[in-house]
Amino acid sequence: NSSSGTKTNTPKEETTPPKTEEKQTTPLTGRAMNGDVINMVDLGLPSGTKWADRNIGALTPANDGQYFAWGELYTKSEYTKDTYEFYTYRIGYTNIGSSIAGTKYDAATFNWGEGYTIPTYSQINELMNTSYTTWTKTSQRNTNGKDRKGYIVRSKKNGKSIFLPFAGEIDEHGKRNEDSYGFYWSSTLESFDNSSKEYAWLLFMDGGYGKIQTWNIMTVNGPVHGSSREDGRSIRPVCK
Repeated sequence: NSSSGTKTNTPKEETTPPKTEEKQTTPLTGRAMNGDVINMVDLGLPSGTKWADRNIGALTPANDGQYFAWGELYTKSEYTKDTYEFYTYRIGYTNIGSSIAGTKYDAATFNWGEGYTIPTYSQINELMNTSYTTWTKTSQRNTNGKDRKGYIVRSKKNGKSIFLPFAGEIDEHGKRNEDSYGFYWSSTLESFDNSSKEYAWLLFMDGGYGKIQTWNIMTVNGPVHGSSREDGRSIRPVCK
């Protein structure tokens, strides 16, 4: 009886892995919690990261979408230190963690649902790695009837691609730099010379010079600028 009991238990154990995999799988298509169309693209990257084909709040891949301050979950009309949830006058920036991916501060998780996150510094660098992808400057027509400039990022492994528009930004000067620059938040706090916790890493695309780089206050061979957390930037969700 004990041996037969062992035999009957074995099939039950074998059915466990598929159930576990189902629970860990994030839908690659469908509708997000905020109503966005979800279409996650497998670019054949070593990490298995899938990239969304559009920004949060974008009707199409060529639309700009919405802008978020780092760690905030909602859009707003002004993006300044005074309106930033995690800045206090004379005290400074609140430390909400070195990585906010999948946390209560992740706008991708909040707006799209569990499993969708703001990409990490490592995931952005993987996307930028020319061993895995090619970057070609082009333009695509959006629903506003404009040909929005940006980059087609194409997988060298399977030929699939995503479009990253130069959606610009919203900062203390208002909305600007559309068709010229793309600023895409990472979920990773910038750690180099950042005792104030003011800066976070992002993907920076310069339409004029064709630069594609992670951007922080002291980027080597790049512009000396800071990606301050209160600025409104684009978010391109990822999932595994």
